[in-house]
Amino acid sequence: AIGMDEYPFVTWSEDLETWGEGRDEKLAKQDFKTVLEESYFNLEKDKDRLGPALEEKWRKFNSMLREK
Repeated sequence: AIGMDEYPFVTWSEDLETWGEGRDEKLAKQDFKTVLEESYFNLEKDKDRLGPALEEKWRKFNSMLREK
């Protein structure tokens, strides 16, 4: 189990219900970026098979984020 002592920093987006954790602020932000990208592309890949809750999350992601 991971304790708070290992990952005391958290970056959180309430709107996207997504967070990242790390041993310092920079690592938490990097983790957040990774989680955000993985979530976005997984939702995009499965967008035609999502249930209502994940459909809503996909709509939020799609309206707030832009692919580079």
